[in-house]
Amino acid sequence: YQIDKVGGKEPIPVDVRVIATTNQNLLEMIDSGKFREDLYFRLNVFPLALPPLRDRMDDVPVLVTYFIKKHSQINKRNCPAVSRETLNILTNYHWRGNVRELENVMERALLLCNGEEIQPSHLLMSSQLGETTINEDLAAITTDYSKTPASYSSQTSFTFSEPQNSPDNGLGIEVGMSMKEAEKRFIFKTLHETKGNRTHAAKTLGISIRTLRNKLNEYRAEGIDFELEPEE
Repeated sequence: YQIDKVGGKEPIPVDVRVIATTNQNLLEMIDSGKFREDLYFRLNVFPLALPPLRDRMDDVPVLVTYFIKKHSQINKRNCPAVSRETLNILTNYHWRGNVRELENVMERALLLCNGEEIQPSHLLMSSQLGETTINEDLAAITTDYSKTPASYSSQTSFTFSEPQNSPDNGLGIEVGMSMKEAEKRFIFKTLHETKGNRTHAAKTLGISIRTLRNKLNEYRAEGIDFELEPEE
């Protein structure tokens, strides 16, 4: 391959292989004039079609195990097990954001978990905190363990156990609590785990730093006093 540098006089040889991904139908985009046909045929050497995560739920337990181990190492935390009830929710959820959304959910759950097991109360499923903090989809997901395939327990490293006695598992989330109050507790719990670092907390929560800042300003206006790291 060769590339032409802007303003250059001669092509420059390069030894690279381009890996490109898309969630669009490129042939339809070519027909509608939204994608260059010559570029398509340059890139389309060895195509692979990967179904969305919601169409390959058998991959969820394996990915959950991988992401928990990965973020346990990154955040220097013990690697917790996952309750059977939690896994049942994860394998029945409609993953609009695919694998990236699953990874974010598991990183948040890891930071919110103080015990030895990730519980449903640690799952923050909405892609945008504030739209649906504890996603409405969770209410429609059955907790009937008989619907969780038995193969999960033999093919993965999960340790299944019954939910812990504490309904909130240290988060302070209680039955009947308003969504606004639950959201507030999730935010402060995450800030505590990130030692007051707003940038890290916003990333973990899956929201922008501006959204987090606005919510903290709301809490201050309500008379809640707290201290955070100075922003860079």
